[in-house]
Order: sequence, then C-alpha cells, then structure tokens
Amino acid sequence: AFATYVAAGLAILMDIGHPERVLSFLGSPQFNSPFVWDFYALALAALVSAVYIVYSPKWIAALGGISAVVVVVAEGLLMSVLAARPLWHSALTPIIFVVEAAITAAAITILIIQDKDLKPILARVLRVALAAVLVMLFVEAVTELWGGTAEGREAMALLVSGPLAGLYWTEVIGFVIALALTLFATSNVALNIGAILAVFGVLLAKLNLLVAGKAYGQDGALSQYTPSVVEIGGVIGVIGLAALLYYAGQRWVLKQS
Repeated sequence: AFATYVAAGLAILMDIGHPERVLSFLGSPQFNSPFVWDFYALALAALVSAVYIVYSPKWIAALGGISAVVVVVAEGLLMSVLAARPLWHSALTPIIFVVEAAITAAAITILIIQDKDLKPILARVLRVALAAVLVMLFVEAVTELWGGTAEGREAMALLVSGPLAGLYWTEVIGFVIALALTLFATSNVALNIGAILAVFGVLLAKLNLLVAGKAYGQDGALSQYTPSVVEIGGVIGVIGLAALLYYAGQRWVLKQS
C-alpha cells in the first residue's frame, strides 16, 4: 500500500505540471477544493501505511483500511464535481470508484495469498462487487443515453457504439466472465483467471471513463488524445518505483522478522 501511495503521489505531481505547487497545499490550502481533499487523504493513507510497516496493531490496520476508502472517495469526488466533463459529473462516480477498488483489492489478494480458507471469503466479496459494478454500468448507460445531457449522450455513445466500443464491451464482457467464474469456479485456476479478468476490467473501466469523459472539449468538438513519450515514460517510471519500493519493503520486513 505504501509503495503504491508514493507512486500515486508522484503521478499526481506530474499531472499538475508544476510540482512546486504542492507547497501551496501545505502553506495555503483551500479546503473547499476537492483536489486538496484528495491530497490530504493520500498523504494520510501513506502515513498510516508507513506506520503500519513498523508498528502493526489491529487499530492501525483498521485506520489504514478506512483511510484507503477515503482516498478512493476523494478521487471520485474530484471527478464528479467537474460539470464540464460528461460521464464524470455523476453521483455514481465516487460509488463506482469504491466498488472498483473493492474488486481490485479482492482480486489481487486472491492471486497472492496462500490461505485456502480465506479465498472463498474473498471470492464472495469479488462476486458481490462485480455484480454491483455491472448494475451501475447498466444504470449509467441507460440514464446517459436516454436522459442525460447532449454531451453525456455523445460521450456514452462513443463507448457503446462508437470508436471506444471495443474497449467498453471488452470491459463489460470481462466483468461478466469474471463474475461467472467466481460463481461457478471449481478450481483455484479458474478463480485466479476470474481475478485477473476483474483487475483487467477495472483498468479498462478507468481508461474508458477518462478518454470518453475528455473526448468533447468546451467547444463541443470531438478531440483526440495521444500520450506523449514523456507521459508514457513517467507512467512506466512510477510503476517501476512502486515495484522497487514493494520489493525493498518486503525484504526489510522479512529481515526484521
């Protein structure tokens, strides 16, 4: 958790373009800004996870879980208040973020743990979260296509039947197959495949939300986005940093024990 929080923080610093502006969050924060909420939630979660590495009573673990949920909610609120962006400006956005986080957490834990008694419990959590996200995807599509703004309908049409349809339906079908595997899996291999598909589906869901949400600019014209070499390198760099921190932390914890 600590490794990924650090990587996420660096990714945010790259995103704002001027990393030195983070000092404003400390010296003169505007607490009516969701971006400030996000900053402090992430900082708190990173601090709690760092403390838990060296001092691990159950109450710190509980606080770590709560702070992780707060980070996800803050991220969802940060996007949902942007009325200029179709698909983001929705009361469902923070809820979907929390459910997708539960999917990712349960799926990754299924893949890495060896406890056979815990896996069925995690499979049930994953099953419920997958069913919930499929229902919310359906509700979101229906409300945007038949009752949303013109920009929202156009953005959702990009996902359902437009240039992004391949990615969108891969996401949906992946979630459906993952749900089926968690319901009817008779082997550990099948459950692991379902977990992998679930994580892959969440990654596609984030990509689809971001791309479709930014597809139409303020002038209503359809825009295209291609990541630069610097952006691709930055993402690879923060992922590599997270892996390095995790590996170093794991070795340190094993050495201490």
